Amino acid sequence: MKSTVGRRVGQDRGHRVRWAAITVGTVAAVILLLLAMGQWWPRDSAWIVTAAAGWAMLAVAALCWAISAVYTIGYRRAWSWWQLLWPVVTVLGTAAAVVVVPPDFADARPEFDAAAMRVLDSGMPSGRDGLRIGRFEVGRVYVRSGDAYFVDARNTMFTLERGWVYSAEGPPGLSAGAYEPLDGHWFRYERSLDW
Repeated sequence: MKSTVGRRVGQDRGHRVRWAAITVGTVAAVILLLLAMGQWWPRDSAWIVTAAAGWAMLAVAALCWAISAVYTIGYRRAWSWWQLLWPVVTVLGTAAAVVVVPPDFADARPEFDAAAMRVLDSGMPSGRDGLRIGRFEVGRVYVRSGDAYFVDARNTMFTLERGWVYSAEGPPGLSAGAYEPLDGHWFRYERSLDW
């Protein structure tokens, strides 16, 4: 009788540890997703790797949860509140990561204005790298035809450049690109890079 009780206590402890580990892994995955999707961390285009790692960790946790749930219900013929914790944490965390408010240009506008004036007044040479304005990552800043271009480091890839341009003379003259007016002298632009 004692060996059966001892084995049952050991199984219960292992069961709780397994569910706790799955929940901790899920919380870590959701934190990675929140950081990447909200543009808090990491810098530049490395956010894609962080988001992919978060989604992969969430998939592994889901698989572990499914296997443990089937085992627990099928073998032990019991249900545990730990099994309900994982879907609740996952749904709430994933919803928060997906609907997290990305940074708004209007919030960082004063900082962008100051940076544009510095760039245009100093005649700064092309190619200043690694500038952070608010929660935005600016990969490069350059001046072309009297306009200050701020390249979005998170959304510029391969042959597509995206960013913001300060153009005091009206819409910028973009070759092979498009722009969208934001506010005042600011425009959001997207253009293909010709090599």
